[in-house]
This record gives sequence, structure tokens and C-alpha cells, in this order.
Amino acid sequence: MSTRRSSSSYLGVTNGVAEVAFAVGDAVHGRGLGTIRLEELATMAAANGVLQFQATVLAENEEMLKVFRDSGFEIRSTSERGVVTVILSLRPTAESVAAAKRRHQPMIATAARAAALKG
Repeated sequence: MSTRRSSSSYLGVTNGVAEVAFAVGDAVHGRGLGTIRLEELATMAAANGVLQFQATVLAENEEMLKVFRDSGFEIRSTSERGVVTVILSLRPTAESVAAAKRRHQPMIATAARAAALKG
């Protein structure tokens, strides 16, 4: 998936595990694009038989590590020489569903207000 300011993908599915990668432009950091992209990719990947995402993240990239932690998916990670390997289960959990609802609530409220104004 790609926009002019961000890009995300998963590839190399082996035994139900795929590598996931993100690039988010500096101008849009901190606006939730990484989180939204992770949710979209997880949905598509799970529908295609992917059970887990694996990502390699520089330990200093705290924002990306936070995206994975805040996803609500079960996460395992290891760290070695400044690099964190993250394994993210794509199996929905109560926490991942609740996190998705929290992320989407503002959009739902905005759409409801817009519909009420039209009605």
C-alpha cells in the first residue's frame, strides 16, 4: 500500500510468517498512519493465510515499536546489537479488537455528525 507520504507492505510468506515493512514520511509522523497501515495489512494478510508478521526495527525507532506494542496483537520481540526483531501474531485478541475500536471511534463519530447535518 502506498500514498505519497507513506508506504507499507508484507512479503515473503513462509510457513504463515511474512515480513512487514513501513515507511512514513517525516511530515506525517505521529498522525497514526503506521497504526492504520498495520491494521489494514494485518486484515489483508490474515485473509491470505498469514498467521504472523515479522519486522526488523532499529531499537532507536521507538515510534515504530510503539505501533506494534499498541496494536493489541500478541507480540514477541528480541533485541541484539541495536536491532529489535518483532513477531506479531495476527490472530485477533480482545485487546486488538478493543484497540481497533478506539482508533476508529473518532471517524465513526465524525461520520455520524456529518450524516445528521445532511438529514
